[in-house]
Amino acid sequence: MDLMSTAQLLGNFGEFVGAIAVVVTLAYLAVQVRQSRETFGANTRALDEAQKQARVNALRELAFNWNGIIRDAMGSRDAAAIFLRGNRDIEELDEIEQQIFVAQLVPFFNQSLVVLQMAQEGLLGEEIIGDDISEALDVLIGDLLRNNPGARACWQTIAHVYVHRDHVNKLLKREGDSSRFTFGNPLAAHTNA
Repeated sequence: MDLMSTAQLLGNFGEFVGAIAVVVTLAYLAVQVRQSRETFGANTRALDEAQKQARVNALRELAFNWNGIIRDAMGSRDAAAIFLRGNRDIEELDEIEQQIFVAQLVPFFNQSLVVLQMAQEGLLGEEIIGDDISEALDVLIGDLLRNNPGARACWQTIAHVYVHRDHVNKLLKREGDSSRFTFGNPLAAHTNA
């Protein structure tokens, strides 16, 4: 074999080794892509689970807070009487009772702000509030204010401290379901007359 043949043979062998290296590299890349996909899928599932858990935790806290608000507002017969009379007409209450009534309503207003913020951050899904934050707030606070003159008067007095006042004030202008959140006879909206 002469030098030219040897060089040709070595060149062919180099191309063959290079082709094998390309195949091995492609196989390695395919394995890496598959592992990356699996890792991405696992991370996506973990993120979805974390979001679901955050939603559940947010809803538990929301329910706990609403229950506490109701319990505090209606904690005694006297407190319930102040709350009912104040909702009808805040002017029926003496000065101390008016302060108690405002203290009973402020948590409702605060919680409505929390609901709005949670909804805007995606912590409350459509299954909880529907596809319209305004509708959820309308049920939570709009009807309370529209159907109870004393609550409305209280809101108008303290609304300036709330960042969501414009949102709530728009709700006040909407027509609402007068059977929801009218304080007085709690069964009146549910009885067939």
